[in-house]
Amino acid sequence: MASFDVITLTRGDVRPDDRTYAEEKVLGLEKVASRPIIKARLKLTKQETPHIATPAIAQVNLDIADGHFVRVRIEAGTIREAADLM
Repeated sequence: MASFDVITLTRGDVRPDDRTYAEEKVLGLEKVASRPIIKARLKLTKQETPHIATPAIAQVNLDIADGHFVRVRIEAGTIREAADLM
């Protein structure tokens, strides 16, 4: 069990199973982080504009125990693909 919470915000038509998948990917970062993660904020966006090649966006903000913050933003074809690239 992870020692931190993931606060998730979704925009657009993000499927519940894609949300869960992305949250599990964020929780898995604890295994590879060199310092403890205090909190994670995850934002998943599915843009509905047809001409956009990468309509899925996954953004995570990590609050690290040493006072640092890490932000990652990935754009991809699907939410799962974006989560895999985080």
